[in-house]
Amino acid sequence: MRRRSAQTPQRGRHTRQRLVRSFIELVLTHGYEQLTPAMVACHAGVGRSTLYTHFAGLAQMLEASLEGPNTVLTASTLPGARASDLVPLLRHFQSQQHRNAAFFRDPVRSIWARSLARSIAASMRRDVTCRKPRPALPQDLVVPAVAELQIGLICRWITGRSNHSADTVALALATSAQRMMATND
Repeated sequence: MRRRSAQTPQRGRHTRQRLVRSFIELVLTHGYEQLTPAMVACHAGVGRSTLYTHFAGLAQMLEASLEGPNTVLTASTLPGARASDLVPLLRHFQSQQHRNAAFFRDPVRSIWARSLARSIAASMRRDVTCRKPRPALPQDLVVPAVAELQIGLICRWITGRSNHSADTVALALATSAQRMMATND
């Protein structure tokens, strides 16, 4: 019995990861607008009820698939964050630009911006417990603007004919986000 109960959470994590991987593969091949929960469940080899055990719907699956990029982008808004930490993510986006175009178009882009804004706001709440100063602008104004700025800049860089390096874009992302999040001293 003990062994089985120890495996259950691990099996649940594995199923959740399989659902997210299937979701990403299907978004890349079919686009977000064409996707249904039934398609994701079938691709992952689970029933729809299992999908709904882990996720409320496609938007929540999208947010789960963006946790990695959101973590890196959120960290770049913190004082002292290194722009170089963004470079691997940007290079990945650049190398996969034809495959991942769906992530840079609406409705995915809008959902991503809201998800990133929630991640940044959560980071700010954690910073408050460390007694770090708040931005000069109200959080409800600055956080969504920073999220939109980051995704917009990446989107323009990926979809445009920019000859700027990932290093240059990373520096622009980190610097602009940190300045927007800065306090009045």
